[in-house]
Amino acid sequence: MSDSIRLPNGQDFLLRVSYTQPEANGVTVLVVISCISMVAVIGLLAMIALSAFNTRTSKDRTIFVRTHVAAYLVSLLLCNLLQAIASLMNATWIRRGGVNFGNACTVQGALKHISDVGIALWTLVIAINTFSLLFLELKLRPYVLWLTLTSGWFGLGAIVISGPAVLNTVERGPFYGLAGAWCWISDGYTAQRTTLDYMFMFISLVLSSIIYTLVYLRLRGYLVVSGWYVRLRFNGSDRGSWHGRIANDQALVISRQMLLYPVTLASIRALQQTPDLFH
Repeated sequence: MSDSIRLPNGQDFLLRVSYTQPEANGVTVLVVISCISMVAVIGLLAMIALSAFNTRTSKDRTIFVRTHVAAYLVSLLLCNLLQAIASLMNATWIRRGGVNFGNACTVQGALKHISDVGIALWTLVIAINTFSLLFLELKLRPYVLWLTLTSGWFGLGAIVISGPAVLNTVERGPFYGLAGAWCWISDGYTAQRTTLDYMFMFISLVLSSIIYTLVYLRLRGYLVVSGWYVRLRFNGSDRGSWHGRIANDQALVISRQMLLYPVTLASIRALQQTPDLFH
């Protein structure tokens, strides 16, 4: 059952959608997963903060918390934390037996939007950083880190703010509203869902997959890089024995471990979409 009002453009804007039992069960699963995710994210952030505090007097620039990877990972974890908070707000809808439009709904929609775009953005940034270290073997200077962090967060804010600030119209209703079993970009802005959310996730997924594939082939020795020249190598006794010029750099070691990240992220995203099976 749902309650709605008629908008000037003739479409209905949902004010409430009641849960069926399967939908309530699916959203409950999401809340549980989000609790686990929040604990894990907070734990990781606490460990990074503790490591930074314990090594504050060290002059070693290769310590993980002083690498570019660590800064980008913190940004990514913060976006994951926002996503977990947004999903935990579904507990309110479970208690009420359905989703209601209001301030809580708007907050949840905005948090889901910024976390979706933020996770896509920082996932791609980490992939590019990994590519720079492992494929191109570049030593990135500190200004690259600050330029990336500043432009990344300002760009993320501009993308999210542009929705309700620029595109919101009386004819189509509020930008954030009911969208299925929770709140997100409302049904009157389906094109904006694609351009301001799905598109960023798709681009990040495709580019990150390509980047990590190239890095993997490089590490396995199938790709040989000499300046701007890249060639394939499928045979040879030295295939798979690649050692970069910065192979002992802590940042490079961490970046190698980040090759597992796409698989982990895909698994988490799949779990977070569990309630869709109950629609």
